[in-house]
Amino acid sequence: MLIWKLLFTGSLAAAMFALAVSRHAPVYWLAMGAVMFSWLGDASLGGFKPLTRSMSNPSLWGLGFFAAGHLCYIAAFTVFIRLWPQSGRRTPLMLAAFAAAAVAAWWFVCWRSGQPMPLRAASLAYALTLFAMACMAWVSAARLADASRFVWPLALGGALFIISDGMIAMNWFQGWNSRWRDLLIWGTYAPAQLLLAIGFWLLRAPGVSAAAKAIGL
Repeated sequence: MLIWKLLFTGSLAAAMFALAVSRHAPVYWLAMGAVMFSWLGDASLGGFKPLTRSMSNPSLWGLGFFAAGHLCYIAAFTVFIRLWPQSGRRTPLMLAAFAAAAVAAWWFVCWRSGQPMPLRAASLAYALTLFAMACMAWVSAARLADASRFVWPLALGGALFIISDGMIAMNWFQGWNSRWRDLLIWGTYAPAQLLLAIGFWLLRAPGVSAAAKAIGL
């Protein structure tokens, strides 16, 4: 399963690289960076020996890599939102709502577990980053260049990422185990990454490349 997962995220990173090169807008490099960090996260959590051999705690490293990937996604979504300021008016309120949901989910799933404090603290930081990414994906999804349609792959991709990581958290902190666990996690994680990539492809609009360069990304 690990090899297939690494091949999938590696191929997706290559596709995002081609997208970044073809569109000549640095913002797409951020999306590619997000997928690359996800690859490192998959390798760490999966125990990929060439990477984890010198790691004292691969789980924390995996959380860190995925958090870095979400930060790359957040930065990329921020660029698109800044291109159309009117679409970002409600962003602070939405971020606050998503942050509250992240803290609530973390409290019920992670805080009351018997896991070490460093892992619980890291999981809170990760939950806030994950939910912020999903929020920014939703805001970006609501705003194509001419506001003519909702870019649903972005919103759905962010939601599936929360579901996938939620199941991992249930396994780590609550001992949730099911014969379908790995299939359910993979069945939500892979579509999440693919839908986010499709969403970035759909966000192509006249002037995006020039405007993104003008604001420094």
